[in-house]
Amino acid sequence: MTEPTTGVLPDVFAHAVRLAPVPLEVRTLLQHLGPWTLDVRLPSEPAGMSLALRQLLKLALLPTDAVQLASVGVADEPCDVALTVSRGGPSIVLGLEELGQELRVLVRRLAAELAEPTDLVEVSEALALALAREQTVRTLSSRMLQAEDLDEALYAMLLGITSGYGASFHRAALFAYDEASRTFRGSIAIGPRDEREAHRVWEAIETEDKTLDQALDDYKTLAGAGDFQQFVRTLALAEAEGDELSTALAAGAPRVFRTPPRNRTLALLLAPATEYVLSVIQPRGTRLGLLVADNAYGRQPIHGAQVESLRALVDPTSLVWDIRSLLRKVDALARHDPLTGLCNRREFEERLAIEHSRCARVQRPISIAVIDVDHFKQVNDTHGHAAGDVLLQRVGSLLRETLRQHDVPSRYGGDEFALMLPDGTKPELIAVTARIGSLARAEGISLSIGGATWPGDCPDPALLLGVADAQLYAAKDAGRCCLCVVGGERVQF
Repeated sequence: MTEPTTGVLPDVFAHAVRLAPVPLEVRTLLQHLGPWTLDVRLPSEPAGMSLALRQLLKLALLPTDAVQLASVGVADEPCDVALTVSRGGPSIVLGLEELGQELRVLVRRLAAELAEPTDLVEVSEALALALAREQTVRTLSSRMLQAEDLDEALYAMLLGITSGYGASFHRAALFAYDEASRTFRGSIAIGPRDEREAHRVWEAIETEDKTLDQALDDYKTLAGAGDFQQFVRTLALAEAEGDELSTALAAGAPRVFRTPPRNRTLALLLAPATEYVLSVIQPRGTRLGLLVADNAYGRQPIHGAQVESLRALVDPTSLVWDIRSLLRKVDALARHDPLTGLCNRREFEERLAIEHSRCARVQRPISIAVIDVDHFKQVNDTHGHAAGDVLLQRVGSLLRETLRQHDVPSRYGGDEFALMLPDGTKPELIAVTARIGSLARAEGISLSIGGATWPGDCPDPALLLGVADAQLYAAKDAGRCCLCVVGGERVQF
């Protein structure tokens, strides 16, 4: 047998070892019970290594200190192949026959004979905690993806941070990042605002003993409820040099603070807590928001395991938040015109179909207007397309500024716009569109507008858009810069 050398495998053996698959659960168990030390007598050729031997040696090649290769030698005879495994003082020698067994069998023997009972208890606790966290993350991520809107998704995220199924903070709040103002605006919160409410919440938790899924099902009844949530939604957090928020932003990970905050808004939010956690939510480096959590009314210190649980929940659920935000942006791009910000033709027609059905069911009127920018081609030809874009953007702004909140303006295509006035009567249609035309005229913009109202102007609400379009052509034939509606009424701007 060659003399043992330092713990370095010859390249030809190392290549064969690296190809050996190691089950994740075995790797995890050995890492928790480590450190292990290996002394090996190899066969003369790599082909003589059993799978279990290659797997155990592979653990020693991984970038961790859990398994270390102390010495390597080569046996003269196959029967001399052996692996000595030690954990501190005691050791076990595995011969050729034993190394032919399945890896799980060998690991069970190593754990039973070399690990102390207290070590096994600690490992069981650690693995049980990891399993509980994994189940909680899986439940929360699934519910966040299935949520009807982003608020419901973020509620699920916060519930995991505040419930006994997750990080168990007494209260938490999420602030969404507003890029335009560079502030974090209060979005959603869970927890008590004062001592009295805290005791009421804890008594309810003890009495109800709900599962995580049951607690998540309460969102629709609890959404927007609670003084703490209402208070959080009035706040906006701005970074100041050297304050806690700037420190948290620089840390990029959950940061525990144990002194009253210098940031005035944070101090207002957190009173009476003096210990709290700030965690910036920025998956993929994209800043989404800020998490604030504390144990204000329980008066319990924030311990390391609680912060680690928070980190374990925030990392994966923030990715789901990111996915939901990206999907919302994609949906907005699919439904809105990027130049004017108004809804596009597809969105307008979908909402029009919904309003058709509703108005017909409740027998309420609905009005439609179709608007065309007069001589738009001349603007493009004379001043360029950039000037044409500015003109269309201004018309879009006029529509938003003039219409009611529930009216629907859209860029229907090219230089044509369409308006829907749910519950709008013909006098209301005339008043609104006449105001739009007059305001545009005052800015040197000429608009031709056609309008129609159901049920007076056509028997089928689905035909209303076509009737309004016909009135647009009547307005153009009448000399442009005017409004025409069914019945011959004409308003010059």
